[in-house]
Amino acid sequence: MATPLPKALESITCKLELWTVAKCKLMLTRNKSNRPKNQENITFIAGAMKQDKWMVTGESIIIAQNEDLMNGQHRLEGIIITGKEQWFVTVRGVDNNSFKYIDTGKMRSAGDVLSIQNVVNPASFASIARFIISFQRGGYDKAAGQMSNKRLKISNLDISDFVIKRLPQLTKSREYGFAKENVLISGNLLSALHYIFNTIDVNDAADFCNKVSDGKEIEKGDSIFLLRHELLLNIRSQRKMDRYEEIALICKAWNFYRKGRKIDTLKFDVVRDEFPKPI
Repeated sequence: MATPLPKALESITCKLELWTVAKCKLMLTRNKSNRPKNQENITFIAGAMKQDKWMVTGESIIIAQNEDLMNGQHRLEGIIITGKEQWFVTVRGVDNNSFKYIDTGKMRSAGDVLSIQNVVNPASFASIARFIISFQRGGYDKAAGQMSNKRLKISNLDISDFVIKRLPQLTKSREYGFAKENVLISGNLLSALHYIFNTIDVNDAADFCNKVSDGKEIEKGDSIFLLRHELLLNIRSQRKMDRYEEIALICKAWNFYRKGRKIDTLKFDVVRDEFPKPI
């Protein structure tokens, strides 16, 4: 015997609906129970819609019996920003108190997005790409994971597009970062820096990263020799240099390497010194 439909569910309907700008604006006036807006999420969704990359996944717009919006505010905001109407699965007539039971809707990470696109090691490539994008935009402190005055906004879509368009070169750069000889610098960081150095000089980037990793064919006075010395001291020290200082030291060593200069010391003062932009 079939289980009868509970009376509380009789009001619920589910169908595809076309959501226009006007319809979204009206619905958002009934946005009384939703969590605070996440501007980064809205920017990501609007970017996907603008580039016609938004996909109907089956995730629904949910509207309560009293016509309050329960779920979907960020997608509706995306339509308003872009002016592009979209089709969404729309569920109407749920209990007015249902919001507390609805998934929090945490935005997917860039790694999640790359995984969906069948990229191997998606979290690693997402981290590498985020660093490169921040670095190339001049946000060296942001690339280092510190707060930036520039407050660079990098969406999942930015990272996904960057990786997909440059995957062969990023894959090659990642081979340098995750070489078994590299024990001094995080794999993702060296991968990202190899990519950046590679845009300046292909052969120098390969030689520099190989020597930083394996310590071969270097001598006292070489910037790579001193860089390895500082990185080894850092590993053994209780006071660790922060990531910004580490990146600056690597870039400073790269610049000396490119000039072919012998040096006595390799230091970077995070307060006084200007960040050494790679040459």
